[in-house]
Amino acid sequence: MWSMGQSWMEMTRVSPLNLKTRSKYGIAVEDYKPTEAEYGACLGSRKGDLVRFGPDTFGSQVLEAKQRFLPGVCNAVEGEFTAEVVSALATLTKPPQKFLQVYRECAENMHNQDLDSVKHTTVQRQRLHTLRKFAEQHFREDILSDMPSQSQLHLANSPKEALWRLSCNMLKAPLLKTVLRDPESSQKALVIFYNILKYMDDATHDEQIISTDFIFKPALERQALRDELYCQLMKQLNGNHLQSSEEHGWDLMYLATGVTYSGPLVLKELLQFLNTRPHMLAAQPLKRLKRTLENEQRKRGPHAIDVDSNVSCI
Repeated sequence: MWSMGQSWMEMTRVSPLNLKTRSKYGIAVEDYKPTEAEYGACLGSRKGDLVRFGPDTFGSQVLEAKQRFLPGVCNAVEGEFTAEVVSALATLTKPPQKFLQVYRECAENMHNQDLDSVKHTTVQRQRLHTLRKFAEQHFREDILSDMPSQSQLHLANSPKEALWRLSCNMLKAPLLKTVLRDPESSQKALVIFYNILKYMDDATHDEQIISTDFIFKPALERQALRDELYCQLMKQLNGNHLQSSEEHGWDLMYLATGVTYSGPLVLKELLQFLNTRPHMLAAQPLKRLKRTLENEQRKRGPHAIDVDSNVSCI
């Protein structure tokens, strides 16, 4: 995996998710200090520490997060690590020290990542920005038919699902009112969201390869769909605590910011959203977005090598 002489064909042939499920290594994405009750049995870790999983532990167990503690070794100490703060690496062999050093440097500089157009105090950064207020003005209302069925009446009387936060349910219509007005764009927006759900493993699908072309091609053709795409991505990342789903969502955000940007209205929300996210993978989309704004958007979606290798290997 880490050999510079390995062919690109071999590197891109294997799915990063497949590698993560079989992986024996992870990296701490947050600092963790054991409580007094846990001291002696649980491993402490700092962001960027390499964790080697135990003999019967694999990346799939870390991704599933069904157990809070799993056996492993961190900083030459054997014990149980906290799965919540460890991200499985897409590799079957021990990553080189240089990789870990780059990761630590990125973590160290994360709080300095900023765009000139958005400034935040420490208190503001602790408050995660959501699309809640933006949605009140620019998202469409919940959709029910004129003659609701019994099941729809039950839905209407139950708490409404907020359109601005994570949902594993398929959208009935686009999020943005501006997209809803155009039938063709509306259909394309639903295709985008369905494929986002599939990519993030939030919807059941067959074992066929998921193509990001269904996500990015429509968005590159119309400005309104670019706005819709970013709103959908922010929605699915807001309140997402499932490691595999969240990481795949950041994968898509990383790819999106490298090829296109939204209109000014959504861009303001996007910058605030990215700036207030503490997740390690949020730093890179900010840098890519700034570069894309300077160089203008691409005419085509992400290259296959970007999709298969770039983000999920981190």
